[in-house]
Amino acid sequence: MGILWNNDGRSSPFYFAAGLLGLRTEASGGRAGLDAEADPAGGGLSAAAAVLLNPFRITVCDGDEAHFLLPRKSDLFAEVVGDSRRYCEEILSQKPVRELDASEWAGLAMRRSILVEFKVPVRQDMLKWAINLYSTASNAPQQMDKLLIVPDGSAAGQVVSLYVLAGGKIVQFHSASADCARMRGQLDASLKALSADGQNVASYKMISEFGGSRFPGFRSDVFCVVDGQKTNIYRKLKYSAPTDVRDKSELENIILGNDVYSYSRSLDFSDTLVFKNITSLYRLGKDGFMDYSYTSAAQPFEKGSLVGALRNAIEYVLNIETRLLGGAELYLSGVYEGESDSAYRFTFDYILDDYPIYFQYLQKQGDSTLVYQNAISVAASESRTLSCKWALVDLFFGTDVKRLQTYFQTIDSGESLTDMSVSDISIAYYIDMNSYTGSSSLWPVWALEMDNGEIQMIPMRDG
Repeated sequence: MGILWNNDGRSSPFYFAAGLLGLRTEASGGRAGLDAEADPAGGGLSAAAAVLLNPFRITVCDGDEAHFLLPRKSDLFAEVVGDSRRYCEEILSQKPVRELDASEWAGLAMRRSILVEFKVPVRQDMLKWAINLYSTASNAPQQMDKLLIVPDGSAAGQVVSLYVLAGGKIVQFHSASADCARMRGQLDASLKALSADGQNVASYKMISEFGGSRFPGFRSDVFCVVDGQKTNIYRKLKYSAPTDVRDKSELENIILGNDVYSYSRSLDFSDTLVFKNITSLYRLGKDGFMDYSYTSAAQPFEKGSLVGALRNAIEYVLNIETRLLGGAELYLSGVYEGESDSAYRFTFDYILDDYPIYFQYLQKQGDSTLVYQNAISVAASESRTLSCKWALVDLFFGTDVKRLQTYFQTIDSGESLTDMSVSDISIAYYIDMNSYTGSSSLWPVWALEMDNGEIQMIPMRDG
């Protein structure tokens, strides 16, 4: 969902991630550049490539079964994300040190290390486009699901090892450019600070570290809180539709940008704002749901390459997002190749201050109901963006707080956890857009992601 800027300073600029990734920005307004090519001299990534490589989560491990979520605004987070281009170049161009079976991943992740997780696998062709590198070693991994960074002080030459989880295997590389001593020092400092803040920072364990045999359906590297601080304080999330807080001219400029004068404007019987020109149709409902369609008679299009379509989708989203000036970060949450012969579909979601934002929106279409479960869903071909569904909300944290229980044992799903097939657990915020009747607020929930992609939302217990 698009995050609209609040002038009262209640949220922080979207461009935090852009700054970490070395993006070029325009001097006027700080807008991130949308060109697809990286700046080789500056070592930066384009804004579109930065969205692709924006991690869903980074955790650090002390080597003794204690894992901590690394705050997105921490120095080490900035260091790791800022080095992402260099790591990708090394992974794609160097000869691997060795290959391991994927079953050894949980054991490797218990080492004193930094774990970078992506919501969807980043394919080799996506990586090559993101860093503008078009030659790779013949045995480079075909995808990157997760990246484990181990500053190994015991190895010869004090090397930083990069372990790439790539489908059913693990591929190990040695970083030729990373400063092992400096990274180890930063990791030690971060672990010391996080472990010392036991009142506000939770210590996690992987399922495999505290009795994974009791939960055979769980992935062995799912993180849970099982000891230490039993509760934590969480803020209440507030949200409202842009039609409640923005005038029509402001909404027009946000959605249409410099093309605003090429569109006719109208208001239909349901009070939906309609913008239309020769090739495009936008509809913005009172509930904040935006629906874009390319209406030119030039369809159908050749589907083309997935990378070309992904570039179009991300740049379309950023073209609007940079005018929203939101406080949340975008990440790629889904890639769908086989749904259509003329387009790929990509989904994007948001993280706000380390918390994923999930939502559901049901849209009536004749006798059927369409279900949207992502902030943004874009259909695109290599030549252009064809449609977009986007829930736009004004989103920020309020001053209300509540203490909630964080132990894994307190998750009450209505069925035994031992019978569930779970690939990830997180504390998140869930917005049901169909229940919107005006400015609303909500507390966080447990988000259990199943192996089939379904996400089950479970209320957290009061502390």
